[in-house]
Amino acid sequence: HRTSCASARAARAFPRKNERCAELAACFPPQRSDKERLEQETAEEKMALIQAHPDLVCFERLTKESQGEQVAAGLGDLSQQEMELFRQYNEAYRGKFGFPFIICARLQKKKAILEAFPRRLHNEIGMEQETALEEIHKIAALRLHDILWEN
Repeated sequence: HRTSCASARAARAFPRKNERCAELAACFPPQRSDKERLEQETAEEKMALIQAHPDLVCFERLTKESQGEQVAAGLGDLSQQEMELFRQYNEAYRGKFGFPFIICARLQKKKAILEAFPRRLHNEIGMEQETALEEIHKIAALRLHDILWEN
């Protein structure tokens, strides 16, 4: 939520694409990084952030950005067999951890994502919560970069 708010503020503050670094620095004074802020969040706040994410390839619940990222990763043209595999992995992951599998699809391809599911299913819940938060940070950083440096 914080990143989406910051992204919206940045988009309003910089309607012209050539207004960038100095203006951005003036609007957002030095403060703790997103990761440092996240570390200060309560366990409930962190879990709420994780829970806000939909399952992979659940396109009817995805934002425009998520859809584009997943399509670019090769998840937009899945076979029936691959769709069923994702459904099974999503179900198994939620069943074990109680939250969705989160991966920065933009930095992956379909094969790597499919390989990550069974590997991560062997992890403990604390490790998966940290991994989910790290992946969310990657997603947010890339999206903010797009807003600021879009041509």
